[in-house]
Amino acid sequence: MKILITSSTFPARDDDPIPSFVREQAIWLKNHDSSLDIVAHAPHNIYSNTTSGSQPSLHYREIRFHYFWPYTWERLSGRGILPALRANPLLYLQIPFMFVCQFLSLWRLARRERPALLYAHWFTPQAINCALVGKLCDIPFLFTTHASDVSVLAKLPFNKKLIAWVCQRASAYTAVSERTAKKLASCFEQQQWRNCYADKLSIIPMGVDARPSPVSHSIQEQTRQQFMLDQRPILLFIGRLTEKKGVDILLRSFAALPAKTRDSLQLVIAGDGQLKSRLEEDVRNLKLSNVIFTGFVQGETKDGLLSLSALLCLPSIVDSRGDTEGFPVVLMEGLAHGKVILASDATGAEDVLEHGENGFIFRSNSTEQLTSLLQQVIDMDLDRLMVIAKRAQAIANRYHWDNIGKAYYDWIVAADENSMARKH
Repeated sequence: MKILITSSTFPARDDDPIPSFVREQAIWLKNHDSSLDIVAHAPHNIYSNTTSGSQPSLHYREIRFHYFWPYTWERLSGRGILPALRANPLLYLQIPFMFVCQFLSLWRLARRERPALLYAHWFTPQAINCALVGKLCDIPFLFTTHASDVSVLAKLPFNKKLIAWVCQRASAYTAVSERTAKKLASCFEQQQWRNCYADKLSIIPMGVDARPSPVSHSIQEQTRQQFMLDQRPILLFIGRLTEKKGVDILLRSFAALPAKTRDSLQLVIAGDGQLKSRLEEDVRNLKLSNVIFTGFVQGETKDGLLSLSALLCLPSIVDSRGDTEGFPVVLMEGLAHGKVILASDATGAEDVLEHGENGFIFRSNSTEQLTSLLQQVIDMDLDRLMVIAKRAQAIANRYHWDNIGKAYYDWIVAADENSMARKH
């Protein structure tokens, strides 16, 4: 079976600093069925120096398209479309070009490759273009919705009709969390959703390597030296420095801790993004001396920080434009490393965390509640924290790519069989 996967985010290399879950999904699908022919379709990414033409790999063929001229002005993709738009509003002018160029490239590719299925990651513009191309080429399509990709679109005039048309055309669709599924359902009247659309939905998160290799003492020491970390316990954040990540909430909550508690910790902010300068200024204004910004981390460095940390905090919020998390992969990475996790209720963590049992959940955008929870966890008996960490690590196995990849494979095969049955 041939599958054409289209996404606005697809890393060019192992060390490409963009989310890699679409690529990892393709790899694990191929691992489950070596006969699959997977074609990955994505825009060029100037930040990663992507090259033209088909880029072969053992698991998929990668095909890129251009969407603006001169090519050096293609700044909409590569670091997230919404963050790019917020950093430079002039990039809104590139959206129609992205939409049309993706459609034309996908249409030509679908006609040439004749896949059994089209599969879109994110609703806008990928699922919309898959619906159009699928109709023109008589190819069934699937999509996965992440975060707020549907609910942001639904705020625009007449777009609920567009969402309904795409969902009607789709053979099946997934959401990465219960919260994300509810956002899709909220675009419809309750009875309309139940009668016409709910039965096509499956909830399948993205996966994670839930069995990471033990981090050696030398890697830990190398990580300490690289970021000048001392022996104090580490409170860790990992993620892109954007508004929806809520790092400013974490900084204010950390500053509100009693001085004795605060001075006993190191707060490490691992990530990059357009808010980095502002957050560094927040640290200066809050007079915090024990906050370390590492920049983007991956591989052994990321594993080193996770292994050294005592607590992992995900303070995500619903941002000023209604955007929020879908189901952050770093949550699963933290569980896999057996970390005690504090996650806001805007992360979708309630799908996997039970408060006080295998992690902790707090109200998003609440500095007071996060400060109180931090103090509570820091004061907690070490034995209890170790039990929570072991439970966290145990639940991570459910979300290992081996299991999640199989769930997606079964979902795709079922959708293909249903489409074939309808044709006959």
